[in-house]
Amino acid sequence: MVEYKEKFGEDFPVFTLNIVRFPSFQSPLVLPTEKKQEHSNRLRKWLEDNKTNTLVHEMERNQIKRLIDYLVSVERPHSETFEMPKLYNDFKQFYDQYDIRRNKSFVTAFPDLADWYNSL
Repeated sequence: MVEYKEKFGEDFPVFTLNIVRFPSFQSPLVLPTEKKQEHSNRLRKWLEDNKTNTLVHEMERNQIKRLIDYLVSVERPHSETFEMPKLYNDFKQFYDQYDIRRNKSFVTAFPDLADWYNSL
């Protein structure tokens, strides 16, 4: 995004981040704690980068901060659906089927999650 903003100006493209909460198995809270921490740290570092900071709108910054806070402070998905083994199973089944239908590969798209995904 920053490369495009450097090329076309800070107003193009403008991005938003929508935190997926439903279905619960697609929430980022399904990720292992260490992965949530790793990604929140990566986002924080990216946001604090001077180049990023000067090209990102306040609205975009606020959405990134909200995602960072969500990854760090929220422990579990929606309370009525919190059965982590079931969420893991649903996650795995959904993406296995998605990969088959779309001829994709979750582990190719997200290699840093491959070990976790394959352990589900």
